[in-house]
Amino acid sequence: MKFLIISDLHACPKSSEKEHSRLVFDGIENEFGTRFIEYCKSINLSPDFLVCPGDISNQGCADSFKNGWAFLKEVQSELEIDELLCVPGNIATKSLLLRYCANPNT
Repeated sequence: MKFLIISDLHACPKSSEKEHSRLVFDGIENEFGTRFIEYCKSINLSPDFLVCPGDISNQGCADSFKNGWAFLKEVQSELEIDELLCVPGNIATKSLLLRYCANPNT
């Protein structure tokens, strides 16, 4: 069994946030994401599982999460990986906790 582990993506939806992440999606193809996939293909990486143990998004915002999740799904598809396993990281958990504490009725 082989695992590909990608951690701390901190995906950002806007190029104005690029100081926080190299994985920025602003309506354009992400250079670093593309290079990562190309590199994995070039070394004939063939994992059975893609694992992301946290921090898919930057600051836990929904748009960041959507972009990070789409990137993980792209990696899974491009590398023909059967299973994708993810858990929230401290950034997502902290963001959700702050949101809940600020407005517990949501």
